[in-house]
Amino acid sequence: MKAYVLDYGLTPEPGTSKTKISRGGEKPPQYEVLFGHKPDWSLGAISLAKAECDFLNSLKIHVGQHRCHFEIEEVRRSVFAIVCKDHPRTESDRSSKL
Repeated sequence: MKAYVLDYGLTPEPGTSKTKISRGGEKPPQYEVLFGHKPDWSLGAISLAKAECDFLNSLKIHVGQHRCHFEIEEVRRSVFAIVCKDHPRTESDRSSKL
């Protein structure tokens, strides 16, 4: 099933609204991705979409045992979305880096 990236960012620390940035030797920060069935977040330049897609792929985002592989999809002329085309069906539209 296709799952479009709607938003992503650092996961807040438990019990707070703040995120922790790692320092040398610490566990790297965790990212959370919000997915949707429609491309509600899009970019107007292929270069921006490629940069975002490459960054998301570098995070190694997982949903359970599934590791997302993000691709760029042109949703309208010169409008691009980022999608995981082989995404599992889940009850949540969120996933985190493991």
